[in-house]
Amino acid sequence: MNTFERELRKAVSAAGREDRARYVGRAAYLELDSGLHAKLQFVTQGIADRYGALQLSAISRTRGEIDRVTVRFEDVWGGQAPYLWRCDGKTEWYGAVPTPGDMELLARQIETFCALYEQDPRQEMCGMRY
Repeated sequence: MNTFERELRKAVSAAGREDRARYVGRAAYLELDSGLHAKLQFVTQGIADRYGALQLSAISRTRGEIDRVTVRFEDVWGGQAPYLWRCDGKTEWYGAVPTPGDMELLARQIETFCALYEQDPRQEMCGMRY
């Protein structure tokens, strides 16, 4: 398991979605409702090998990517946030290692994004669908 997968597993677990997750390379895929999936992956923000954000994408099996948002660690954790840094064949946190509390904050972002694409039982009862 690489560092990206290990850190994604922490965030997915904190979001309570580990039972619906699959990991491929540096990405995590979460099964959502109605044939949709969420794709999570660490991304750079213009500086090579400095992963300072988590990109969340909603993917339809038939229509492909339907939405994408980039969650910057500095916005979630505030100020000079840590980032994953890849150097000399190793990937590790630079600045500080995120605490379980930090991962909870990131997990809230994941959960909020996923909830946008999951069916609300109240709307199903009224015959309305997304």
